[in-house]
Amino acid sequence: MFVVIYEWMTHRLEQSRQAGLGAKEGRKMDGCGGCLVGEERRSAESAILGLLLNFDAGSIWAVDEIVRQLSAPRLDVIDGLADLQAAGLVHRLGDFVFATRAASSFDRLEL
Repeated sequence: MFVVIYEWMTHRLEQSRQAGLGAKEGRKMDGCGGCLVGEERRSAESAILGLLLNFDAGSIWAVDEIVRQLSAPRLDVIDGLADLQAAGLVHRLGDFVFATRAASSFDRLEL
């Protein structure tokens, strides 16, 4: 399931980049003194948002559920959620997160 979501979100991300939307470039600190390449960071965010937009699996997710589902390090998930929240694509209530209406509406558009 992760591979399907990852490929779908990577495709959507590439479409938005071609349209000139939301491109982050360069390197970003990961909070541990290391650097994650911007592309790796974006793919993690895409996978997280893909899970949150998968309404068959439920619309509200616990952070720990996302970590388990993606088999990703907790810090990477926390960083990805913070970036998505800053972009207005995710709401966070304590340890629970869900996609905003804006993210859900954009996901339903057929571009």
